[in-house]
Amino acid sequence: MSTPKQTPFKNGTIIKLASISIAVLISFSILFTLIYQMLIPELIHNQIELRAKSITTLFAGSILEHVAALDYLSINKITENVASLPDVGYACVINNNGNIMAGILGNPNSFDAQLISEVKTNGFPAKIAAQIHLQDRNNDAISSHQIGGRSITDYALRLDNVNSEIHVGILADDNIQMSQTSFIPHIFLLILTTILGIAAFAWVLINAN
Repeated sequence: MSTPKQTPFKNGTIIKLASISIAVLISFSILFTLIYQMLIPELIHNQIELRAKSITTLFAGSILEHVAALDYLSINKITENVASLPDVGYACVINNNGNIMAGILGNPNSFDAQLISEVKTNGFPAKIAAQIHLQDRNNDAISSHQIGGRSITDYALRLDNVNSEIHVGILADDNIQMSQTSFIPHIFLLILTTILGIAAFAWVLINAN
């Protein structure tokens, strides 16, 4: 008579080990999500601010002499080039009287119909640049606000000795949405890998001699 195959683990042990593995999975997923919620949004916000500052600084260096010479053709051309950069919602140049010397929306289709209509009718709205008011003692400032249905991070920089300032608005919600979208595959892969690992581990226990 042949001896029946013996398994070193009972079903109860397998269930217990699987339950522990699942609990570890859930705990790790929750921990990963909490870490993401605490750290990633702040990192993204800092990256957006750094991008706004770097673009505005380059903008200032290329446009300063044209503002000093009141060369409006070059001012508008440079402003248009800056506004066409990825993630840039708008770029503008204003004087100390609050008058717009140049103002360009990056991609008009990124904003709501009301703002687009306003720009077509009255030109670039002065209220956009007025979101930040540079005091005499401040050479730069940064703020976040809603423009045309979009979340914008605006960096304002004073142009030395030409009584003007420039603004670059970055489409912050695009970056945030991109980060959230990129986060989903990582969670899915984590869950899938762990489930497959649990299944493989249970199969080995069941079929062990």
